[in-house]
Amino acid sequence: MGGWNYRLVRLEDGWVGLYEVYYDGNDRPHMRTDDPTTLGGENEAEAQADLLYAIAALGKPILEDKDIHGHS
Repeated sequence: MGGWNYRLVRLEDGWVGLYEVYYDGNDRPHMRTDDPTTLGGENEAEAQADLLYAIAALGKPILEDKDIHGHS
């Protein structure tokens, strides 16, 4: 089952940024957004939830951009 989450991704130039990463049906990183994400929502609760998703990314290993197949 595919899905997405926020992940830190190291680009080839060494820059590490927070991106939305999408996964294929085998839960492998399939693509990421072209630009780092911005956090927010339509109201305070959504913005807070978005921030919590971003914080969760900090506890996961950094993905290498070369291991992600594409960009959206």
